[in-house]
Amino acid sequence: MTRDRATGIELRLLPAGEFLMGTLGGEHGREPQEIPPLVRLTRAFYLGPDDRGFSLGFRVARTGG
Repeated sequence: MTRDRATGIELRLLPAGEFLMGTLGGEHGREPQEIPPLVRLTRAFYLGPDDRGFSLGFRVARTGG
């Protein structure tokens, strides 16, 4: 994990590659017709470790990010 200097937000690097996105087969609430799609990331990018909502977006916008 790395921390953005301007905002102090902790970020995780997601490398380029492929993965299956979706719920696991035995997960509660999964519908029988759900098929996890194969996702391909062509470039690595940083992602925050959780959803912090609008306040975080405003914080980033104020720093020019």
